Amino acid sequence: MSRQRENLFSSVRSHYEVSLAEIGSFHMPDKRGNSQSADNSQLLAYKSSPKDGHAFKLQAPYKPTGDQSQAIAELVKGFKEGNQFRTLLGVTGSGKAFTMANVIQELQKPMLVVAYNKTLAAQLYGEFKEMFPENAVEYYVS
Repeated sequence: MSRQRENLFSSVRSHYEVSLAEIGSFHMPDKRGNSQSADNSQLLAYKSSPKDGHAFKLQAPYKPTGDQSQAIAELVKGFKEGNQFRTLLGVTGSGKAFTMANVIQELQKPMLVVAYNKTLAAQLYGEFKEMFPENAVEYYVS
């Protein structure tokens, strides 16, 4: 892992949130190994954080079903045990965004969600914005 990426992860670990300005200030190598700022890389990120002192309050017309409840419990437990970097795997349409929204509400901590393409980034932004209408949901794509 490059020193710049480790610095970014270190900031996330120590502060629990990183502003978009901070993300843009990190320099990461491009495909040729040349240094470029993160805002020119293929970094797609969202950050949801309380605004005006509002707690994270999930607003959705449904409840967790199937394996979602167990996944939520295990993710929350992992975060509380100090495992701040977690990966949630699931097939398309299995409710991964809703599962993570429940984790955000349970922990009352902002999360950085990284997507691998612009289409998914836009979809996730819309879903999180809908599920957390009283909170700031930010979307960054380059």
